[in-house]
Amino acid sequence: MSSQLSASALDARFRLQRGTLQLEVDLRFDANELVVLVGPNGSGKTSLLHAIAGLVPVDSGSIRLAGEELDNPEA
Repeated sequence: MSSQLSASALDARFRLQRGTLQLEVDLRFDANELVVLVGPNGSGKTSLLHAIAGLVPVDSGSIRLAGEELDNPEA
């Protein structure tokens, strides 16, 4: 992927804390890419997806999809 994001890209850079779980996320990928989340129970896979879907607000950072900001608590 080029250093410049396409308009259909997901750019998720955020921090999220839920109980004792602390997530620091830095993801960027294009709409044509296949992404797989793997990890042990309790590693934050579902929390990550909930944040990207807008079901859980992030503590800091931002989530952008197709150039549109979906979540940014600092804005």
